[in-house]
Amino acid sequence: MIERFIEKSGAACIGGFIAYYNDMSLYAPDPAVMLSRAVAILVRADRRLLICPADLTLEDRAPEHAVFRSIERDQFAKRSTGALFAQGRYFSIRSGDLAGSYQISDDLIRSEAFPNPRAYRQFLLGQK
Repeated sequence: MIERFIEKSGAACIGGFIAYYNDMSLYAPDPAVMLSRAVAILVRADRRLLICPADLTLEDRAPEHAVFRSIERDQFAKRSTGALFAQGRYFSIRSGDLAGSYQISDDLIRSEAFPNPRAYRQFLLGQK
């Protein structure tokens, strides 16, 4: 599905992924929240980031109505609470309407620069 979001964005992208909402206090009572508040994050060729909501609970998950906007890397933060978060898939967005914790899904573009979720997380957080 991430390929469809990249196509919809119209931007030259070198990577991208879908991230599930993962604030434990919210999604534990209703697991559908993690899918309804998912986001698509794209890495443009100029290494700038685009983001848009990606409600995965909708029957038609096509991104035809997706509206991407830029997001700065300083909006991303580490999420590391306990052993569960040691896998390198978790990050947080600090503020705004998409603020919260997220888990990078396996729906991602793999490349030499981004072979796995950990590589995307390191890029978001400015780590090497």
